[in-house]
Amino acid sequence: MAVTVPEARAALLRGELAGEPAVTFVDTTTAGPNPGRLVAAWTARLEESGESGRPARGVGETAWRQARNAAHLWELRQHE
Repeated sequence: MAVTVPEARAALLRGELAGEPAVTFVDTTTAGPNPGRLVAAWTARLEESGESGRPARGVGETAWRQARNAAHLWELRQHE
């Protein structure tokens, strides 16, 4: 399972998912508010999951507050 959310949200989820080795956390405030980086993070996780033959699940939240301008915000909306 991939959880791609801002770190503040990840902290809450880590408490609920403690001890789950199949969960990978990606901080969207550092992996991007750049949608290209978010897509790359999702792709990498799906490829890892595909190699194991197990289904993949994901939870995501874009780092909206890190949008630098209106064009960037539009890209984040397209990604969602």
